[in-house]
Amino acid sequence: MSLAQPNRILVIKLRHHGDVLLSTPVVDAIKQHFPECEVDMLVYQETADIIRDNPQIARIFTIDRQWKKQGVRMQFKHEKDLFRQLKARQYDWAFNLSDQWRAAIIAKLCSKCSVGFNCIKRDNAAWRWCHDFLNPDMGTTKHIVETHLGILPPLIRPEELSHAKVRMSISPDVRTVWNKNCANKAGKAKTTSYCIRARAGCSNVGKTAKTPHSSSFC
Repeated sequence: MSLAQPNRILVIKLRHHGDVLLSTPVVDAIKQHFPECEVDMLVYQETADIIRDNPQIARIFTIDRQWKKQGVRMQFKHEKDLFRQLKARQYDWAFNLSDQWRAAIIAKLCSKCSVGFNCIKRDNAAWRWCHDFLNPDMGTTKHIVETHLGILPPLIRPEELSHAKVRMSISPDVRTVWNKNCANKAGKAKTTSYCIRARAGCSNVGKTAKTPHSSSFC
């Protein structure tokens, strides 16, 4: 299958929970244009649960930041095992939403075509070598969702990205646990947790950020 009709894509986002959730429009946009394409994500282990039940994501690979505490030999073993798993997936594209060297190297070596951002602090030949395409880093001039979507050219044109959504799918079991936790916190002062209330098969989030792309909580 050609790069214009990808069979499998890797999206890399090595940041915090909110950043990972707000990277889901990238997956949504890919699935809208290429419904049969498998989209995997590589995230930090502690953030994986926020996308665990997303039906648009085929597989979730994780990096445990505790690996480095296990010594050089064990860390190398974990990194090598992860690399082998990613390499075996034979990605057509890898979209690197992170600015870490680890992410850049994985994107380069585990895909036919790697795309990243032209980060100011990575303005060097090595960063350019790691990516076949570098899109402008919009920094704080745009909402983070728009910034994330800016990674998709040259595969998808910018004018075709307006319908991409933030998606947070929650399994019934997880929803039950969250509802219970929210109920236990009800009435307590300064409660700022994200409470999930099941209603008509979907969920409402107690606090949501306004984004230029509508959110879908299912």
